[in-house]
Amino acid sequence: MPLKNRVIMVLGMHRSGTSACTGVLGLLGVDLGAKLLAASATNQSGYWEHAEIVAVHDQLLMALGSSWDDPGPLPEGWWKSETAAGYRARLREIVTRDFGAAPLWALKDPRLCRLLPFWIPLLAELECEPLWVLLARHPAESIRSLEKRERFASEKSELLWLRYTLEAERETQHRNRVIITLDQLMQAWEQPLSRVQAALGLPWPVSPERAAAQVKEFLDPQKRHHQAPETSGLSPWTRDAYAALAAGANGDEAKMAAMMERIHAGNEAADALYWRFIRSRGADLERSLAETNAKYGAMSQSCEKFKEKYHLSKEKLAVKSAEARTMKEQLRQFERSAGGKLTRLLGRFKPRETGGVARVDIPKVAEPELSIIVSAGKDLEQTARCLRAVRKQTGASNYEVLAVGAEAAVKGLEGWGNIVTVLNAETVAFGEAHNRAVRQARGPVVIFLDDSVTVGPGWREALLKPLRSEPMAGAVGAEAGTLTAEGGIELIEEADSKQLREADFCTTTCLAITKNLFFQVGGFDGDYLPVAEVNLGIKIRQTRHKVLHQPHCPVARQKTGRRMDPKRLEAARPKLRRWAEAMA
Repeated sequence: MPLKNRVIMVLGMHRSGTSACTGVLGLLGVDLGAKLLAASATNQSGYWEHAEIVAVHDQLLMALGSSWDDPGPLPEGWWKSETAAGYRARLREIVTRDFGAAPLWALKDPRLCRLLPFWIPLLAELECEPLWVLLARHPAESIRSLEKRERFASEKSELLWLRYTLEAERETQHRNRVIITLDQLMQAWEQPLSRVQAALGLPWPVSPERAAAQVKEFLDPQKRHHQAPETSGLSPWTRDAYAALAAGANGDEAKMAAMMERIHAGNEAADALYWRFIRSRGADLERSLAETNAKYGAMSQSCEKFKEKYHLSKEKLAVKSAEARTMKEQLRQFERSAGGKLTRLLGRFKPRETGGVARVDIPKVAEPELSIIVSAGKDLEQTARCLRAVRKQTGASNYEVLAVGAEAAVKGLEGWGNIVTVLNAETVAFGEAHNRAVRQARGPVVIFLDDSVTVGPGWREALLKPLRSEPMAGAVGAEAGTLTAEGGIELIEEADSKQLREADFCTTTCLAITKNLFFQVGGFDGDYLPVAEVNLGIKIRQTRHKVLHQPHCPVARQKTGRRMDPKRLEAARPKLRRWAEAMA
């Protein structure tokens, strides 16, 4: 890297306006890199975050036993650990590759607030001179926004805001930094950006006058929500921390320093006292849960054995009933030939009815780790076979089941234990109904499953392990396909696939994806299969994530399965022409 390679590091809590600030920097000519996360329904103007760097941040936090939504402190001295060293090398490689020749670039990811002890020496090692820009939004507004997007409790969101804000402020003290409030940026963006330019000591690549029209359109006030909400429920620390940042943004750094010194001291004391107890209590609860799950698993296995005996008896009864119907018809024929002498006998002969399809009950869980969304067809017995296999092969793991189907399918599942039903009207495409199902799902990972398949032992692990361990893994499926240069699609045959490999898309026969990524790419488009599946795969790949085919996921299709045939693949060709560039 050249000496005095300048970078603007945009810091701030999630939903605090960092995207708006970074987007303006991009309009002023600052290099943001080419591999940015795609916009989503909850952030239509774009995130302006480097997709690979965000992925490394998430993996680093996971390796430290944390995550972006964990409000607890990270392990002491974590940035010096061997665990962190590998991620440091990866980030150095990415920054050198994408920004090594850039005289002025910017990096934005809210996770930076927590990872500054890691980044500050890394930038120094790269001889890159940083300017730290702290974006402050009123905590009550950020809390409301997180509540809507993530369904977080307000107490958790407030702890997250305080953790991100205090760590970012503490690590940038006595460094070259500028503090901006979201209100300042939205009301008169030229003034705070002029302070940033003065701290840089460089002119903007694109003058503010030339960019003014684009910035005005980008900072549309109509896109800002959750303004001036109720603040009485906030803690004094939270209110004072925002007041301190606001004072710093208005030039009163002495007031900000005095207030922050008191807040930091109190927060550090609270960390030492409370978080040790919270984590100890959490470990106790996890042990108790593991013991309960083990007991429940044993009970569940016994129950499954009884259910297998019941279904076997039911099948035998069905055979006997069929034999009885045959005998009855033979008696009727004999009656006609015998002149009606067997009427009394036939009146007394009433074969026992077999009844309806046996219901399948799913365990009830408070906070599922996995949401399984089953596409239910008209054959209720087929759906029941699929659910029984899920119940048996998924065991006592923490999951929930949602079933999407037409009115007849949904009505047939009424009263089945802990199965959430989602009505798919006949006028609604596959994508729209399943998007609604994902919005109702509570688990962070979603598996789409067609009711024509029966899952085998280890099916869940076969899908989820690559999703956790493969870098940039976006979706994993048991059935996948590729795009052709002519504008069509082809399914990967089982004989051609021996190991985990990349594909262009996976079908919803058996497909796993994180809920965050699903919403980030906008979910399914409003098309029918297979177009909706292909569109989802391409959108995932455009975020630089991978779509992986897992041939070792044990799933078997029933004879009545709805596998894509050549006619459906050919009919999809005209709708896929918009992906001509991606296919080329």
